[in-house]
Amino acid sequence: MSDVDASPMKRRCSRLLVALGVVLLGGCSTLAQLPPEVQPGPPSTMLVAAAGAPLARAARGALQRAESGVAPSPGPERPELSAVRGFPQGAFALDARVQLLRRAAHGIDLQTYHLAADGVGKLILRELRDAARRGVRVRLLLDDWYTDGMDPLLLGLAATPGVEVRLFNPFVAGRGSALGRLWGLATDFGRLNHRMHNKLLIVDGVLAVAGGRNLTDEYFLRGTEGNFIDFDVLLAGPVVAQLGAWFDRYWNTRDVIPVGTVAAPAAGTGELQRAFDDAVATTAAHTAPEGTDEYGAPSVGAELDAGTLRLLPARAGAHADVPDKRHDSERIRALTGAEARAEDPADSIGERFYALLAGARREVALSSPYFIPGQVGLAALRRLRERGVEVLVLTNATGSSDEPLVNVAYARYRNELLKMGVRLYELASTRLRQDSRLQRLFGDSVGRLHAKLALIDRELVLLGSMNLDPRSRHTNTELGLAVRSAELAQRIRATYDAGAGLGVYEVVLAPDGRSIQWIGQRADGSVERLDSPPGLSWIEKLRLWLLAPLVSEELL
Repeated sequence: MSDVDASPMKRRCSRLLVALGVVLLGGCSTLAQLPPEVQPGPPSTMLVAAAGAPLARAARGALQRAESGVAPSPGPERPELSAVRGFPQGAFALDARVQLLRRAAHGIDLQTYHLAADGVGKLILRELRDAARRGVRVRLLLDDWYTDGMDPLLLGLAATPGVEVRLFNPFVAGRGSALGRLWGLATDFGRLNHRMHNKLLIVDGVLAVAGGRNLTDEYFLRGTEGNFIDFDVLLAGPVVAQLGAWFDRYWNTRDVIPVGTVAAPAAGTGELQRAFDDAVATTAAHTAPEGTDEYGAPSVGAELDAGTLRLLPARAGAHADVPDKRHDSERIRALTGAEARAEDPADSIGERFYALLAGARREVALSSPYFIPGQVGLAALRRLRERGVEVLVLTNATGSSDEPLVNVAYARYRNELLKMGVRLYELASTRLRQDSRLQRLFGDSVGRLHAKLALIDRELVLLGSMNLDPRSRHTNTELGLAVRSAELAQRIRATYDAGAGLGVYEVVLAPDGRSIQWIGQRADGSVERLDSPPGLSWIEKLRLWLLAPLVSEELL
């Protein structure tokens, strides 16, 4: 099976593999460290383009245009203004990345959880190589979970002058085969279970893209088997410096290792470069999207060409989990006992998320593809409901999820959430196909939710890489943004409301007050009512029933 064909399967099995890592050895693995001979690379920091550089001018112009529409602050102090643009459509999100990479003049910093050897992945790799050939310094930071079989590509890119490729918490022994990696996970679970889930691109230190999308076909509606509804943003202003500081912290941490330190080159530099060039040459050329996006804006490339990059004014802040988050989590749990498994390390993304959620006055709308609230999340939502705050949650139906084991844990909380008045919606691929517009986007592929969003009082937007599940809270590192912009919140709400009628089921309590029903609106206006999870075959139900007792909620 090729890398392109394997990536959807690997993602669907990722949490199961983590669970098997524990089951195989009875969960006895300790918190191991990288071998002492595996050393990090030399430290470096983000490069910021001079004021006259093309992207620096574009960012400054976008900020000035954004600020011109903001009323003067009545007080003497005014928070620094950033600017933002949302990308609900995959074509425009991909174009923004490609256009920024092509216009880079000084430095590119790219951090991601998953970059595949498929069309999108190779396109990004080719653009990084081309930028380095123009004299741009390139720093690529990948989590090592999904790099199985990609060492030749990564070594070939790293052989390009001006490019550094580093891996977060890499597999060392047996990294060249799936079986070797599984054995490594089982024998070194405490370390390898800790993954970097952050997604971030910074170009010339002045413009950034952050959010939920990985760099594979499915996140840009180019997959054949499945595709994701997702969301990320383009940013300018002071928030970019904050994001750069976080990238530098990760880049220079002990757990981030140059790819050539753990992956032995099978050829010389020249041959590695030639093999890389051959591999990425087969990727189709990038074509900018025609027309305008859902918000009526042309592509980022078109606006940059015209010198009219337009972003929304916003007060924005960025924060990330510390790279060694797993050590903090284990230390806290060891000191305070088993009940502390529901607690967060100090100043984590999870802790900040729930602190901001607690400030809601009227409404909270949450989107999370993997939704396991746990006792902490359940208590937070209950406090909101007790104050009369409306709470809406959108997640994947079990039959549409690429991680159906998560829904087994989510189902344990469904009744209690509904009884406290939380409104639950589940996205189902079968319902997406009933909308002609969405059918054109997804074709025969399975449509799935991947957007990680919180809208608070329709003016504060929380977004980034964090899912509302135990893995994001306790184990993986995450990157988050808090963006105060009523216009961005309104646009996001309108985007997801537009397809909600046909794309989702509302989950309700049945008349008996105990069982669950799924209610959907058909295209002809009639109501569909189901008494069992939509889109789930009896074989899948049996598989989940057999696996559920083996998998701890903390591992999902």
